[in-house]
Amino acid sequence: MSAPPAAAARCAGARTPRVEDPRPLTGHGTFVDDVVRPGMVHAHFVRSPLARARILGVDAAEALALPGVHAVFTADDLADVFVRAAHVARETFHQQRYAALPMETRGLVAEWSPSSGEMTIWASTQTPHETRLFCSRLLRLDEHRIRVVMRDTGGGFGQKAVPQREDMCVMLAARKVPGPLKWIEDRQENLIAAGQGRHEHGDVRIAYDEDGNPLTTTFMDYLLPTTTEVPTIEYGHLESPGPRAGGDKGVGEGGAIGSPPAVANAVADALAPLGVKITRLPLSPASIVESPDVAARAARP
Repeated sequence: MSAPPAAAARCAGARTPRVEDPRPLTGHGTFVDDVVRPGMVHAHFVRSPLARARILGVDAAEALALPGVHAVFTADDLADVFVRAAHVARETFHQQRYAALPMETRGLVAEWSPSSGEMTIWASTQTPHETRLFCSRLLRLDEHRIRVVMRDTGGGFGQKAVPQREDMCVMLAARKVPGPLKWIEDRQENLIAAGQGRHEHGDVRIAYDEDGNPLTTTFMDYLLPTTTEVPTIEYGHLESPGPRAGGDKGVGEGGAIGSPPAVANAVADALAPLGVKITRLPLSPASIVESPDVAARAARP
């Protein structure tokens, strides 16, 4: 056994002074909540006060009548393709809870420039490049038209590793309001709604048209168990209420290992009228198209 390098010997067992602390501790940090833009408006999420309930409808008239309110968005305003889907694959999953507590809660400032067709985002994130890619896919914009500014993260612990529901809503709504849109959650909202590990009832639905063509978004948007080719999906949540599962520190692979086969089985069941049979994994668009009935439909003039 050889002796460790001199540099390693100097560091092993010795105190390593932190160099990043003085600036935020003396009030010179630059966090997302410090961003102020001309004409900026603020986003607020209305949370359910009930532990278990079904929403039958949303009446936004009273909220829209309040001074200073520019817009009220519900899920129907921002996305819902399942209404026109001929085939829907669906599966549910359950996990236990694990929480993270970052120093600065989650936050996002999104500024849309209609004249240039560009979006600037100030984000409390651990992954600015993934935030940029996510926004590009969500808004269907070229990547060079999106700029993500990551200042002091304020702690993340995996909770800020991937964009979450509120980030998506702010990105979508920013193009519909007259100025930059800012959202910062308070501590109570962070504890109630921010991404936590596990303790989730996940509802996965995949929508297809009558010919078996996918209608919804992609597996990659949610960083679920990945492969380069998977059927497009929409990943939703039925909450009671509680935070979504995030990439918090810890081991979460165990609960995810069984998800792809379960989703593949749901796809096979939903597309059975088209003659689709799952014969191998990973499931890819090519393996679906190779089904004789689907291929025959595609060949029709």
